[in-house]
This record gives sequence, C-alpha cells and structure tokens, in this order.
Amino acid sequence: MKITSLQNSLVKSLANLKQKKYRDEKRLFLLEGIDLLNEAKKTNCIKQILYVDKPPFTNESIEFIEVTKEIIKKLSSQVTPGDFIAVCSFLDNESKLGNKVICLDGVQDPGNAGTILRSALAFGFDEMLLSNTSLDIYNDKFLRASKGSIFHMNIKRLDLKKELENRMNLNYQVITTAVSNCSKSYDEFKYEDKLCLVVGSEGQGISKEIFDLSPNSVHIPMSEMMESLNVGVAASIIMSKIFNK
Repeated sequence: MKITSLQNSLVKSLANLKQKKYRDEKRLFLLEGIDLLNEAKKTNCIKQILYVDKPPFTNESIEFIEVTKEIIKKLSSQVTPGDFIAVCSFLDNESKLGNKVICLDGVQDPGNAGTILRSALAFGFDEMLLSNTSLDIYNDKFLRASKGSIFHMNIKRLDLKKELENRMNLNYQVITTAVSNCSKSYDEFKYEDKLCLVVGSEGQGISKEIFDLSPNSVHIPMSEMMESLNVGVAASIIMSKIFNK
C-alpha cells in the first residue's frame, strides 16, 4: 500500500524524529544516502525504508513502504532529497571496554565530531565517549559527517568525569589536550597501551573538572601565527602519533 498523504499518522510521527527529544523518546532516527544505508545494513538497525517508486534493495527483516516524493521531502533534512529514507533504531553500545578511547568533552560541531570519529577508526581507536554536553550522534549533520563510521565504533554518551575516574581505577592513562606549552609536546609524550585521549570544544576547550583529573596533558607545537588548531585536526594528529608510536 502506498502512502500519499502528508497527514498520515506514520508520516507525522516520523517527521518528529527530526527533533532530538523525539529521537531519544522513541530510540529511533532517520537516515539518508545510499552509502550510509549500506553501512547501516551491516548492523541490522534498519527497521523501515520509505521509498519512491523502487526500494534501494530487498530484505525480509525490513518493512518497505512506498510513499510520494512530497513525503520524502517532508522527512528529509537535505536540500535535494533522494528517493528513500530509512528509519533506524539506536545503536547498541557494547559493554566491553576499548583499549584506545577518544573522549569528546563538550564538542558540539558535527563536522568536527565526524572528522574525529573517522580518524579514530583510521588510527586504531576502538571506543568513543561523549560527555552529556557534547552533540547528539543521531543528528543528521553528524551522520553525514561520519561517512558511516558511526556504525563501526562503540560510542557511549555518559557522565564523562565519572567514567574517566572509573577508567583511571582500571589503569587507563587519561590524557587531556591543551594549547598551552606548559603541557608536554604530543610527539615527546610516552603513550601507554590503554588510554583515554580527551579533546574539548574549540570555544571552551576541556572543562576544568576534566582537565584536573589527570597530570597527563599534551599540546601540538605550532608557529606563532596560530593560537590553536581545529579540534578535528588536532585530535587526528595526536591519534596518528599514538597509532604510529
């Protein structure tokens, strides 16, 4: 059966998923783009696919619903929507702990967060922790920026200070990043096998309560022409060093 009305109850319900509070309530999110869809297929998180004319693929465990282009436009966050939108369940956070952990403290920009996630996967990190003040990972901008990496990383949103204290008790090395030269240069620091690397927002940096947890702090030396680097770039540089230590 094809849905044609913008006032259809399912359509109206799914449109609410463009807002974080409804995503959290229903534990569902919308996904667009064939590349992201192909990555999502590997996690079995896709519940429904709304499509125009022809579904992108077939799968007995997924409900396929034909709709009009107008409905896709209503649900889409894109300027030029495609011909389908997937409805996905929140990803299951694995209980196991990673060895190399990237931590985001108050990082809100989805582009920066997406860059950090992709670099984390590229450089052997196996877990991402987000403070409660960091971005929503089911935001459509972050989903696009992650280029599908979100489906391959164990990501948890939690009380970051408390979790880092727990990790320190489990002998994790907690390393904060700073712009000040009073910290150690990132390329001279001795990194341990189990570690948590913490980065903060470009505007505020790492919160004081997090920064004060550990004596381990690193910075990236740079010319006097610049005071700081983009957080995605800085995190990538340090993770690359850790990977190639």
